Amino acid sequence: PDGEPSRVGTSYPDAAAGVSAAFAITSALRHVKRTGRGQWIDLGQTLTAAALTDTAVIEYTVNGTIQQRNGDAHRFFAPHNVYPCRGEDQWCAVSVENDAEFAALAAAMGQPALAQDAGYASNAARIQNRESLDERISAWTEQFDHYDVMRRLQAVGVAAGAVLSTGEFVTDEHVRARGFMERFDHTVVGDKLYPGVPFKMSETPGYIHRPAPMLGADTEYIFKTLLNMSDEEIQQLDDEGILV
Repeated sequence: PDGEPSRVGTSYPDAAAGVSAAFAITSALRHVKRTGRGQWIDLGQTLTAAALTDTAVIEYTVNGTIQQRNGDAHRFFAPHNVYPCRGEDQWCAVSVENDAEFAALAAAMGQPALAQDAGYASNAARIQNRESLDERISAWTEQFDHYDVMRRLQAVGVAAGAVLSTGEFVTDEHVRARGFMERFDHTVVGDKLYPGVPFKMSETPGYIHRPAPMLGADTEYIFKTLLNMSDEEIQQLDDEGILV
């Protein structure tokens, strides 16, 4: 929270704009089906990024407050943070939203009395004393592997998730069970894993149909099958240097 502004690891506006554009196109196609008229879609990438800022904009327009950096702390819940685990740069995110969940967390830590401690017995008290509470939780999480912490807490109904490196994500048991990573043999890069479709549909389950095509691989298919162009028309484009 006290660091200089920095870029996050992923260009979220790029992905957000793509998803927003897909939704806008789908909406426009629905309009076409109802009215027979198309639409011009004007999508601002900056605005799609603003839509990801959660309550920051509303916090300002309603209360006139500009939110400050607060790390992984939550304004309304405590404990809510990412805690160090055994090993180098290993972490687990933990989120507690009510007293029952905190009692479960305290019991899992082997410190059930914490749930009765006046300094932590209520959410308001935990927010007030979040720093000392985080120190207690960190002292416990540091004893275990990040996956171990996650499983221990999930088993008792506490929201927890191991913070995964990219390599850990690709080989993660849950990711594998979901069938998210798909394997393809590409002409250039060889046999590799690729991120797949993040959602599952009961009737039309999504999957990657093939690797990315080589440059010009689909030219003939597009011109002949989709555009119904003749060999002479295609040859003319080729003669004019338009085709690759």
